[in-house]
Amino acid sequence: MKYFGFKDDLNMEATRVGYKLTIPLSITFYITMPKSWSKRKKEQMNGKPHKSRPDLDNLLKAFKDALLKEDSHVWQYGKIEKRWADVGSIEIH
Repeated sequence: MKYFGFKDDLNMEATRVGYKLTIPLSITFYITMPKSWSKRKKEQMNGKPHKSRPDLDNLLKAFKDALLKEDSHVWQYGKIEKRWADVGSIEIH
């Protein structure tokens, strides 16, 4: 359910702002830090590489699935990464 909710939300936002996927595709996924983390840990981890689940390839696949019916034309990726953040978001470069 989360996956389909993510896809629907992303598709709606892309439509709202008129985003069209470009090649090479370069994205940073910002993953919200857990509420259980201390303020100190959040300060230390903000902007640092996210090295746990969800996997980067799964995030990328969900992103493409939300915006494309067919993605075989995507022939090149630029920088693709995931980082910790106070608020989750996706930055397209």
